[in-house]
Amino acid sequence: MSVLAKIAEIEAEMARTQKNKATAHHLGLLKARLAKLRRELITPKGGGGGGPGEGFDVAKTGDARIGFVGFPSVGKSTLLSNLAGVYSEVAAYEFTTLTTVPGVIRYKGAKIQLLDLPGIIEGAKDGKGRGRQVIAVARTCNLILIVLDVLKPLGHKKLIEHELEGFGIRLNKKPPNIGFKKKDKGGINFTATCAQSELDLETVKSILAEYKIHNADVTLRSDCTADDLIDVVEGNRVYIPCIYVLNKIDQISIEELDIIYKIPHCVPISAHHRWNFDDLLEKIWDYLQLVRIYTKPKGQLPDYTAPVVLPNGRTSVEDFCLKIHKNLIKEFKYALVWGSSVKHNPQKVGKDHVLEDEDVIQLVKKHPEWQARRLPVQVTPKISAEPEQPSCPHNVHSSQMPLPEGENYKGHSSRQTWVEGKELQVWVRNCSHCSAKMVAVRKEDERLLKTDDAFLQIVAKMVFNFTVSSRGQQKEVIALCQPAILAPESTFQSMVNKNLFV
Repeated sequence: MSVLAKIAEIEAEMARTQKNKATAHHLGLLKARLAKLRRELITPKGGGGGGPGEGFDVAKTGDARIGFVGFPSVGKSTLLSNLAGVYSEVAAYEFTTLTTVPGVIRYKGAKIQLLDLPGIIEGAKDGKGRGRQVIAVARTCNLILIVLDVLKPLGHKKLIEHELEGFGIRLNKKPPNIGFKKKDKGGINFTATCAQSELDLETVKSILAEYKIHNADVTLRSDCTADDLIDVVEGNRVYIPCIYVLNKIDQISIEELDIIYKIPHCVPISAHHRWNFDDLLEKIWDYLQLVRIYTKPKGQLPDYTAPVVLPNGRTSVEDFCLKIHKNLIKEFKYALVWGSSVKHNPQKVGKDHVLEDEDVIQLVKKHPEWQARRLPVQVTPKISAEPEQPSCPHNVHSSQMPLPEGENYKGHSSRQTWVEGKELQVWVRNCSHCSAKMVAVRKEDERLLKTDDAFLQIVAKMVFNFTVSSRGQQKEVIALCQPAILAPESTFQSMVNKNLFV
């Protein structure tokens, strides 16, 4: 017996069976068998020597992909031509479009790809009319537009939904809140956090036994059905938002149009006359839930013409960096953000901060010196047979040393950074009498140089380009920096104005 025959037999048995508590166990078992057969139909086993047929899929471009699904001759090609300006053959007979026709539109700064798919017929999920290839492309879309003809019964809507659901596509639904985890032993551990109207322990065991699963943890966090449990066990379902586009409204009355507007997830249009395209585009934008992030270069105004568009659910600063380039996150230090996602404008945030629509961001990368290799401090004492020389003149305690004149600061190099929002500036040069480094800091930073480990770490990195990792190395750094030439900020400022520093 073929797979299609088995599916038809199970569907006939389900139609004959009454739905009540006594038959819930049997119906759950039939649904599990039906799901397994449909999975075999979707992914048939390999075999045969025939070459590959003509594919329908096209390369994915842009920030989102939308697929037009519907029966033949409902206006899908006309809608694509008038929306995207792409030629798609239109004729007065059915099955005019025989392959996928792509198009691109730009809306609110986002680049959206449109796909005009060939018309499907009843039984498409079983392979009729190359329906499998059409629905397989629809699985890759971020949004599905089901195009319907208002002159034909809305029963077409249920037929298309049935075909898509048979291929594992769930329209306008969220994944069921069911926890499922396989294990090696222990049997079926069933837990329900709320009252269940359909599932119980015996039903769950029978459904899992059909998949040869006898050890698992199942947690139901909402009132779930057997179909929900089967979807979780199968694990190949996709949940896609959907909009029902009712075309050809130019052929109906105003009273009928008022009734159509009450249908949920529905937009009435006229593709030929281009009526109500604004409402359609706005609804498409709402269902896609895209997030636009504007970039701001340092010292410039934000660029509002070319936003970076992120999908809903992946809108952190890290996702933003990866969208631009994968290596950017390695050099990331912090970001400044303006917008509704922060309390202050601007606000300093890390890579885990979640951005919102129309936020402005400025990235700050790490300084190249911070990425240098960590080198241990190596202080080698000088061993010399020569008589001990008198100490270098600069080895006098800073409090006993007179402040040198500005000319004595020639040859110093100025280095600066920011510590906890405060600017730290250090001037360094080699002593003219020995190889020691002479370090000049502001008067108010003298105490920090001797007592604050974080301050000492930064000075060591700026002056000697190494990282302090032990207490002994801290003492060595202090010895190398002693004595610091200390001067009030006014003295430094006057020397800076005279360009006495290199």
